[in-house]
Amino acid sequence: MSSPIMPLRLISLLLFNIFCIFLVIVFYYILPNNIWIYFVRMWALGNIKIIGIQIIDDGIQNPYIEKNAMVIANHISWLDIPILYTKHSVSFIGRAEIKRWPLINLLVKSGGTIFINRERKRDLVHINKVVSTELSKGATIGLFPEGRTGNGLQLQAFKPSLLESTIIAKSTIIPLVIQYYTLDGELTTKITYEGNTTLWQSIKNSLSLNGILVKITSLPRVNAGEFTNREELAQFLHQQINNCLIGNNS
Repeated sequence: MSSPIMPLRLISLLLFNIFCIFLVIVFYYILPNNIWIYFVRMWALGNIKIIGIQIIDDGIQNPYIEKNAMVIANHISWLDIPILYTKHSVSFIGRAEIKRWPLINLLVKSGGTIFINRERKRDLVHINKVVSTELSKGATIGLFPEGRTGNGLQLQAFKPSLLESTIIAKSTIIPLVIQYYTLDGELTTKITYEGNTTLWQSIKNSLSLNGILVKITSLPRVNAGEFTNREELAQFLHQQINNCLIGNNS
């Protein structure tokens, strides 16, 4: 049985996001791009407050705007992206065809998305050149190296392909570990967005908890330029994040 607060949260979430869509439509072509850094953060903070999320971090103070950095994290839920937006100004990587979608293209572009042609997925040289160029120009990019969502209990293998761009650009990698708990402090998988779970089901499951604790652990930063290849870098990052997950879950 759902909480009586759940329908109110759902309606508030819907109205808030409609309002944000309106702001994007009206102001995206008027205001300078750097304004949207703070718009996206406002959008993320608004959604998190409505859903009832409390973020618990390790107290490490990092600048919101970084230069030539890649923020990586384990991937569990649709909530991961707004949570990362509250910690760092990041651009994610999206399919090039999204730019042709009316309305959606503005929403995605306002978040600083880097578009790549997924039909050329095998052309790693081209994709990594695009991403490394953005990094070298000062971008901070968000990446989930697992490539898909998991249950939050076990870490899936990392896909190393896009990590090549950080080696080329000699970027700083900022590893984060995300974990979700109920308000009673119990680790929960209810918010996961894996397997056959639809986005709508994941949203309803998240709201039904009537409050979520999110623990974010910042791991030591990594200088990608110190690694000779992306496989070695992926293996190192996977080990660091996996060790943290195991330690926190024990």
